[in-house]
Amino acid sequence: MELTSNAVVNGFLLDTYGKRGYDMVHGMPTRSFPLNIEHTPKETVSYALVFDDPDAQPVCGYTWIHWLAANIHVTSIEEDASRRNKASFVQGINSWNETWSCCYGGPSPPDRTHTYVLRVWALDCDLPLKDGFTKKQLMDAMKNHMLDSAVLTAKYVS
Repeated sequence: MELTSNAVVNGFLLDTYGKRGYDMVHGMPTRSFPLNIEHTPKETVSYALVFDDPDAQPVCGYTWIHWLAANIHVTSIEEDASRRNKASFVQGINSWNETWSCCYGGPSPPDRTHTYVLRVWALDCDLPLKDGFTKKQLMDAMKNHMLDSAVLTAKYVS
């Protein structure tokens, strides 16, 4: 399985999808990046993703979650799908403020350039999740249903 995005150029996520972007809700970047999922198992029923920031651990004490999504039924996720296609997949809680956290919340590194990690899993079923699930709930629901996975990393400058 392979992940590609034209929003990642020379290893860096374009400014549009983070704190220097133009779509913000209470200071949270909300324009999600486009993504293509290729070379997937033929048995795939749906996809799930986690986009997080392990480099945030020294700053806040944990890996910052930027986006959780599941029951994705397409291999080409369009730009801003987190806001525009809310009905087509379920989204979990990110690490931003709980009031507006059930969507993509883009990079906003406070201290230095961070490396962000996007993981996508091909699954053999839809998951029994509703909007507002946690990363733990996602990982638990995926157990015994993962067919394949892929990782895409991208840096974002502070």
